[in-house]
Amino acid sequence: MAASEDEVELRLDKCGKKIEFKCAHCGKKVVDKVQCGKCLENFHPSCLGQAACRKDAICQGNVNVKDINNPKKLPTVVENKQTNILELDKNKEESNSMEVPWRKVVSRRIRTIGTAQTTANNEINTAFQGRNNGNKKVWLFLSRIKTGVTEEIIKTYLNEKLELSAQETPIVKKINTFHKMEDNECFQIGLDIKYRDQVYECTFWPSGVAFARFKFNYDNNQVNNSLANTNLQRELTNRQPN
Repeated sequence: MAASEDEVELRLDKCGKKIEFKCAHCGKKVVDKVQCGKCLENFHPSCLGQAACRKDAICQGNVNVKDINNPKKLPTVVENKQTNILELDKNKEESNSMEVPWRKVVSRRIRTIGTAQTTANNEINTAFQGRNNGNKKVWLFLSRIKTGVTEEIIKTYLNEKLELSAQETPIVKKINTFHKMEDNECFQIGLDIKYRDQVYECTFWPSGVAFARFKFNYDNNQVNNSLANTNLQRELTNRQPN
């Protein structure tokens, strides 16, 4: 089983390339080699089994090749030249935390908090003046009103019910809704905020009228939409006066 000198191995050349081994049985290049611990011959793992089947399979180390294939008497060294195993540093402390690299902030948006102030009541005779703050109002949505009721009729009712002054004129605006039911006119009502508790009482309005807070987030298309009107009516169900 002794291999010829040119079949054993190719030494390092001048460029320092790695050594290439050849199988002592088939003579081909060996990558994952099995080496005999006695004669130091290199084999393919499969070729070692084929060589062990020969009756005269005796290595130069005076060891029967059949015994080499026996795991209990296997004097071989298995090496893999294509795999580089990196040994872990045993002294390195293990940490359960995962390190994430920090990202440097190049620019940041400046967030400012409004600090505007309103001027005092300075009596100055000039055309340069600020806006007068209007009175806060309570806004209501009225529905289920009979056909024929006008804005003027509702204004008259509010003036008599609340005894409004000339400066407290209520805002009443009719809302045109699509696919409305019979006797289901809708109105937008605006009153001074001081009348809020009164107008939210069920006994303040005539029998059968439904009311709720007016939602300004509904634009004209939504208010005029049949689905929006239906949803508002559902919210008003629990506010009907007895």
